[in-house]
Amino acid sequence: MTKITIKEVAQAAHVSISTVSKVMNNAPSISDATKAKVKSVMEELHYYPNNIARSFVQQSSKNIGVVMQLRRHSAFFNSHIYEILGGIESVLSQNDYTVTLLNTDSLGTHLEAYEKLIHEKRVDGMIIYVSHLSKSLCERMDALHFPYIVIGEPDFDANLCWIDINNKSAGEIAANHLMDEGYTRIGFIGSPSQDNISNNREKGIRLALEKRHFPLYEEYFVHHEDAATYAEQLTNKLLRLPTPPDSIICLNNFVANKVIGTLENHLLRIPEDIALISFDNYPLAEFTAPPLSVVDNDVFELGTHAANILLSKIDNPNLQMQYSMLSPTLIVRSSSKRK
Repeated sequence: MTKITIKEVAQAAHVSISTVSKVMNNAPSISDATKAKVKSVMEELHYYPNNIARSFVQQSSKNIGVVMQLRRHSAFFNSHIYEILGGIESVLSQNDYTVTLLNTDSLGTHLEAYEKLIHEKRVDGMIIYVSHLSKSLCERMDALHFPYIVIGEPDFDANLCWIDINNKSAGEIAANHLMDEGYTRIGFIGSPSQDNISNNREKGIRLALEKRHFPLYEEYFVHHEDAATYAEQLTNKLLRLPTPPDSIICLNNFVANKVIGTLENHLLRIPEDIALISFDNYPLAEFTAPPLSVVDNDVFELGTHAANILLSKIDNPNLQMQYSMLSPTLIVRSSSKRK
């Protein structure tokens, strides 16, 4: 089958080659009627533009790099990655961009790997998970005037765009729900303070207790850098206290699932003896016994917002930094609701 050329499209549509080119690039100088006519001819002739050649001429790859860790056996342990990537792709595909996953294990810690991607114009922008961000990388990207956005709140001061769930608000919502249900001894199983997500959720819990003048027991706040793996030990630590908490806020679904099993081993009823609430509805909350109450974060929306902001930065390199905090929502189930 002979490959259709742009010249043949122009002849069939009775327009110039430059007009066809402008239609493919959605130039505002071309009328909607002409665009519709040319696109109709392209469909009839089964003409597909050479995007690689167009990108070369435009000095654009039409490709966005998503920087994340793709380590064997644990790459997708964080289920949010699927949802975030889905949100990113849904926006980029509508704008004729494709997504490339950039593995931090392959890129390494040297900035040269990032610079090579930029200088070779293999990506037009980057979306970087905050856990893989460094101040030196930010400074280098800024020096190169390269568009990027960070998912998650950085733990250092930098002139950059980032977007995150409002984890502090999520912590407040969880604690307020338990207080509204009549629980007074509220505990928390999380990660050390250098974990921004856990740290901000804990700040929100403490703030909610303080605002409502509820007692705050320091011994009820327990941590481990791998809270999901050590959730059983942390739960036992709480249960061994002279007066254990009557409710526990868990860092995530995986922690909560381990806590449920531990409480069952102690023959404790949920929520009659002790209540549970966690964060994020996916992947386990609906399927635990009892089903978990959660403060849910729409991470798909997080991905769409990140992609939209990055595209705006590509179109307008001087775009000022934006801090966008998406608000979580409460889903109440039987793990925390008193009958």
